Amino acid sequence: MIMYYEVKVKRTCITDGNAYGTLKESYLVNAVSYTDVEASVARYMETVYPGAEYSVQRISKSKVEDFVSVLLADGTEKPETYYKVRCAYLEDIDGHAKKRKVMALVNAPDVEKAATTVLSSYDPDGNLHYEVVKVEKTSIVDVINTSDEELRS
Repeated sequence: MIMYYEVKVKRTCITDGNAYGTLKESYLVNAVSYTDVEASVARYMETVYPGAEYSVQRISKSKVEDFVSVLLADGTEKPETYYKVRCAYLEDIDGHAKKRKVMALVNAPDVEKAATTVLSSYDPDGNLHYEVVKVEKTSIVDVINTSDEELRS
């Protein structure tokens, strides 16, 4: 089962003064296991920061269940700030109303846009009566999506 993991990575970089420095960054990775997470991070780092030295500091299972991406008019994603948005809705199970919660990650320019984006994604017609419970700014700098083909190999 594919799930999301939060990964803390420490990498070296060259600062404005041509000195070496270290950056600590957080990523959200969808994968089936910790091993797949490490492989996805390795592919990402080699593609985005070729030759950079890095180390994976921590991998932990995330409570994020979904990633909602905001697309610009030209069809590209604008990775602004990532927000965790917790929504709740009532579900009828055997005649009993149960409150269900879901957490999504969304890239948005501000809290209001994050909330409205997730609501319009989950409940576009307003029939399911989703409500936003909490919106929280994260330190995540990017989402590493592992394709289905990569997961099978």
